[in-house]
Amino acid sequence: MSLPLAFLRPRLAAIAALATLCAGAALAQSSPYYIGVSQSLAYDSNLYRLGGDPPAGSTIKSKSDTSYTTSLVAGVDQTWGRQRLSGSGSLRASRFSHNDQLNNNGYGLNLGLDWATVERLSGKLSLTADRSLRRFDPAYDATTGHERNIEDNKQLSGTVRLGVVTRLTAEATLSRRSVRFSSAAYRTSEYDQDAGSLGLRYRLGGATLAGLAWRQSQLRQVSGNDPQDRSDIDLTANWDPSALSSVYARVSHSRVDHGQRPAANFSGFTGELRGSTQATGKLKLSTRLSRETGQSYSTFDFAGFTSVTEFNRITTALRLAADYDFSAKISVNSSLSLTRRNLSSIQFALDGRDSSHALSLGARWLPTRATQVGCDLSREQRSVSSGAAVTVGNPYGSTGFSCYGQFILQ
Repeated sequence: MSLPLAFLRPRLAAIAALATLCAGAALAQSSPYYIGVSQSLAYDSNLYRLGGDPPAGSTIKSKSDTSYTTSLVAGVDQTWGRQRLSGSGSLRASRFSHNDQLNNNGYGLNLGLDWATVERLSGKLSLTADRSLRRFDPAYDATTGHERNIEDNKQLSGTVRLGVVTRLTAEATLSRRSVRFSSAAYRTSEYDQDAGSLGLRYRLGGATLAGLAWRQSQLRQVSGNDPQDRSDIDLTANWDPSALSSVYARVSHSRVDHGQRPAANFSGFTGELRGSTQATGKLKLSTRLSRETGQSYSTFDFAGFTSVTEFNRITTALRLAADYDFSAKISVNSSLSLTRRNLSSIQFALDGRDSSHALSLGARWLPTRATQVGCDLSREQRSVSSGAAVTVGNPYGSTGFSCYGQFILQ
């Protein structure tokens, strides 16, 4: 499973040319800007998250595949006075060895402007945009086919804080998000979402903060008639027992109201608990436990009739991670994720549950200040249970690995 030379030659030549130019540049003086190139290789034993062999007549050319991604990356971290501009961006070209119908070009952009006045007023403006191949999900793609589906995500958000250095801080946020898909089967999944929040945080003493906030969001489908309104009341707490450890907790009462499908309404508690600690000089441990709601839409083919059905999801997830630095240039990392989702199809009363676990191991080496290489190994498993005759999606297993190299000029 080797990469065709016709594909490799122009990319390797471009990377080599840029590396040669960069090698001759003076790197002694650090710059707030950087530019670089990255090349990655990734293998997935079950790209489409199938429970068995590809179905007859499908467009799937191979269940497993190797992909190659060439990226041009750039970033900035510039400070002047009380203001700071930071961000990163990338242009990506991804190609598959067998499933060439999935070949795609993408990009990523993440910009942030932190600002502050001479008084106690500060805030942040953020812009994110991303175009990439949507990851296949057996709970939904089993009913929509396995065609290429490019997802476009864009979000603009702003935060204003009053206080910061005082015991009491007031905070307000506004955001606008849009999601679009290239596949016609996902037209009803496209939406625009407006969200806002108002909150207060109080410093109880030392490094302990308590907060209370109200959040409101409105989701409108681009090609649908089921608007959603969500409201949350958040109670939060931040605790830093030492300079090397931190704990964050949130408990929220959440309510989701559907304009056309009241059976999908949700009212209950959601929350999050996460913590991290520098256990030793070289070992860092972190964990995150969450319970959250979400909505997804897909096209469901039932008894020859194709129509839109909605899955209301309640997801409980646990993630454990460890990072170990052998030296300033060599480090390894590992993580274990456990996820449980409750799925319900409102239209056909198909209720089910899926559980998945994912394990990853990785290593990173920085041979020079400008270069970085690394590899990751992963294993993912999904199981499904359902009280109906038809399960929601399929169980599967998948093993993958990826390696990458990056060169940065700063």
